[in-house]
Amino acid sequence: MMRFISLLTVLCLATAGRAEDLLATGITRPSEELSLNFRQQGLIKDVKVKEGDHVKTGDLLVQQLNTIEAKRLEALEVEAGSELAIEAQILDMEYKRIIMNRKKKMLDGGLTASLGEYEQAVLEFELADKRVDIARQELATKRIERDQQTALLDQMKIVAPRDGVIARVNVGQGEMADPQREGGAVLLVVRNPLWVEIRDLSRSQTRQLKVGQTLEVRYDDQSTWKPAKLIFLSEVDPASDTQAFRLEMANDDDQVSGERVQVKLPATVAGGQ
Repeated sequence: MMRFISLLTVLCLATAGRAEDLLATGITRPSEELSLNFRQQGLIKDVKVKEGDHVKTGDLLVQQLNTIEAKRLEALEVEAGSELAIEAQILDMEYKRIIMNRKKKMLDGGLTASLGEYEQAVLEFELADKRVDIARQELATKRIERDQQTALLDQMKIVAPRDGVIARVNVGQGEMADPQREGGAVLLVVRNPLWVEIRDLSRSQTRQLKVGQTLEVRYDDQSTWKPAKLIFLSEVDPASDTQAFRLEMANDDDQVSGERVQVKLPATVAGGQ
């Protein structure tokens, strides 16, 4: 079940604007809280961020020591990018084809080539043809190994999956990364958009609300109202016959989360009191 703040929502008649407007109190929350961690143990080589830093998607946050793995990838890149072995086997196959055809002509013309020599030339050609296939398979295997090594190196670093703010860093340079660490290595929060959570409205009031509806939100110390979209209505609490809901609000001015805001409810909600 979705967790909500424990603050009791306060409903009161608005003193500004239309008299029939109601105000509900809500609290802003990050729209995402991402606990990021390594998949395997390893020595922390570098921590690129600190708490409070703003990061963009793809930014490197923490790096494990990867010298040996990186060198292995360099070797695999060379091997996976070269087709010399295939080309050499093709040349050998074509040479064997020439020898086979020459033996066939000599045999057909009654010259010095014997049937045994021709049959040997045929087998050598067929073997050379199979070696071309083997060289192609080996190259495909090297490319798979390269991709696996690339994936391994990707697992040895933490990058930001979203634009956001670093809320907590739990590791330091020279420490051993622990995939089982509670809270992960880094906590990233997404503050744009912000969520606004409101609870404890009576069902008779929330019945007037619909997901997708736009409401207006204002910070306690500001006079400007901002639009916010209703994105979630909780299940009704049968004990109190109340319901909680969540709004999504743009946060281009990078307000921190956890602040109290006023939500202007439509007149139809006022009528549901």
